[in-house]
Amino acid sequence: MDAAHPLRRLADACVAELDGWRHALSEAQWLRRSAGIEPGRQAMVRRFGYPHVFEHWRFHMTLSNCVPPESAALRERLLRQAVTHFGAALALPLHCESLSVFVEPAEGEPFVLAHRFPLAA
Repeated sequence: MDAAHPLRRLADACVAELDGWRHALSEAQWLRRSAGIEPGRQAMVRRFGYPHVFEHWRFHMTLSNCVPPESAALRERLLRQAVTHFGAALALPLHCESLSVFVEPAEGEPFVLAHRFPLAA
């Protein structure tokens, strides 16, 4: 997504301005999150705890548990099903009506919605 796109600017601003509230990663968390990704994304994990920020940002949703690398056929089948299911929605322009803050009560526990902030139209 182009750096000038409003959602990209919002995402960048959230990462930069809210980073002070983020819990620092342990070395084990950093190793797990940065395994198998290119150095630029590893740097983002080291600095911001997540690889998909700033120039590496992309809209994404987690739709399954981890699919092992050796399960290429399963990965391909899931991708085809997702493209078919979400194809019409993916063709629509992205917009954002609210910003939500989620917390992870303890490592590995499901995230919980802490607060949703409606945005002006």
